[in-house]
Amino acid sequence: MPVPPAGVVAGHHIGLLVIEDSGDLASHHSCVYACKAIVLRVQPGVAVAEGHYPHDPQGGSGYIEFIEASSTEVRRERGVRQPCFTIGGDYEDHSVALRGRARHRARGEEGLIIGVGVAEHQGAGHRYIVPYGQDVRIVHISDCYLPRLGGIEVQLRSLALQQRAAGHDVTILTATPGHAGVHAGRDEVDGLAVYRIAASIPGEIPVHPRGGRLITDTLHRLGHDGPIDAVHVHSGVVSPFAWQGIRAATRLRVPTLVTVHCVWGPGAQPAYRLANGITHWSKWGAQLATVSEMSAERIRPVVRPDDVLVLPNGIDPSLWQVETGPREPGTLRVVAVMRLAPRKRSLPLVKVLAEASRQLAPDVHLSAVVIGDGPQLSSARKAAAEIDVDFVGRLDRDGIKSVFARSDVFIQSSVRESFGLAALEARTAGLPVIARSQTGIREFVESGVEGLLAPDDAGLARALVSVGRDPSQLLSMSAHNRSTAPAQNWPKVLELTDLAYVRATALMTSHA
Repeated sequence: MPVPPAGVVAGHHIGLLVIEDSGDLASHHSCVYACKAIVLRVQPGVAVAEGHYPHDPQGGSGYIEFIEASSTEVRRERGVRQPCFTIGGDYEDHSVALRGRARHRARGEEGLIIGVGVAEHQGAGHRYIVPYGQDVRIVHISDCYLPRLGGIEVQLRSLALQQRAAGHDVTILTATPGHAGVHAGRDEVDGLAVYRIAASIPGEIPVHPRGGRLITDTLHRLGHDGPIDAVHVHSGVVSPFAWQGIRAATRLRVPTLVTVHCVWGPGAQPAYRLANGITHWSKWGAQLATVSEMSAERIRPVVRPDDVLVLPNGIDPSLWQVETGPREPGTLRVVAVMRLAPRKRSLPLVKVLAEASRQLAPDVHLSAVVIGDGPQLSSARKAAAEIDVDFVGRLDRDGIKSVFARSDVFIQSSVRESFGLAALEARTAGLPVIARSQTGIREFVESGVEGLLAPDDAGLARALVSVGRDPSQLLSMSAHNRSTAPAQNWPKVLELTDLAYVRATALMTSHA
């Protein structure tokens, strides 16, 4: 069919969407998206079938998930004029080939084409997120950031740098002081603008008694340079500064995405249910996300299940390729990367290594390298005095890769692990991963394929013994990991992040 050329209207892209009128809402694809205030609503039983580039209507790529609704409409939001195209129109009687299959008229058969555009925007000043080819202003809010090092800080830095490389305008607000005692005002890290809102508290605890007001003032000032498209808040178990950021952003009617990076324990659900009742996250219009399906399962009982997205951490596989040497016969070389702290279960790890070493002896010698630092370093060294374990402290990426290159298997002993970025890095480097099955590591490790998952610490020891006694199993998993890149790569994660901003925008619009 002849498809009208899609272009740009008032600085925004027009997207072409193809919808089938049969089947379940099982496939959601698109490539370019429309302006902020246009919302596509589809009935159950309607699916977005294929993705179309404006310059190649027969091609398909990309991914988008649409929120189901109770009616079919392309509607106008407050302050937005009539869309340039609507459902069907002059083209609904024509057929179109989708992936080689003909689709016919929309009035009772199979397909219709929707083009969505906005002639002019008169709303609150926030643009809709167009994930590809358009500058997007993003403000990240996190209790902690560099120079403090931790899982959230490292992942946020990587995300922000990837977003900047994609052409977005990225700013970070944090309650963590900077180098040289910078507690307030604009700082710069890796070329990114970092606004410090830190109080002079002993221990540099990331909290500020007037954080809400100061975050609001900072967002106002940033808004003077142009509208903010999305505020992305990063939360742990207890994140008072992040909570203040959620309130400030939603009061300003800025689309807000909240990524929970932790695992909620048994006591967290009632606490957060109470917090949600007090702070009304849902009523404010903040979109919740977490880094793994396992973590999402802990949050969904507090909110509606469909309200929690899964937004995984990302990795650049090319940065974790290593050249490995030959295996040493009769030796199992184990590596762990962790913070040596009770929550990461560093002392139980030593017990697992000791038990596996005992079971493998005398035929196989187990040696281990533990990378990381923390308050339990001294205790862990004492506990490992009778086995071959080398605690090498904190290493940079090159140092970690060097250890990976001369290791046979990676182990992680923590249970409250929402994702397991170190495990993903080891898996990407080609190491089989041994970990607990209750963690987010199961998102990228299938037991017997990328590694082995165990229900308890005794199972972790048995897994080490299994690969130590069966080198062919070890080599098979290693070969798979080296030849198969993980799905949690940055292009995919950036795409999912853009779509989460889209979801946050739609949610904020629905709460207008």
